[in-house]
Amino acid sequence: METIKCRELTGADLSTEEGREQYRSSDTPQAVCFLAVGAACWLVVDLLKETS
Repeated sequence: METIKCRELTGADLSTEEGREQYRSSDTPQAVCFLAVGAACWLVVDLLKETS
């Protein structure tokens, strides 16, 4: 993903109403956010396996 910053991942400024509306009306949640959260989960699972 190259970044962990929402603004860089989504291209929207989620601290403003305009940015939140831009985010909500786009396919960004499905196309970017869900994938980023999934990737983070797998990374955590892998890290936990390594320490067990």
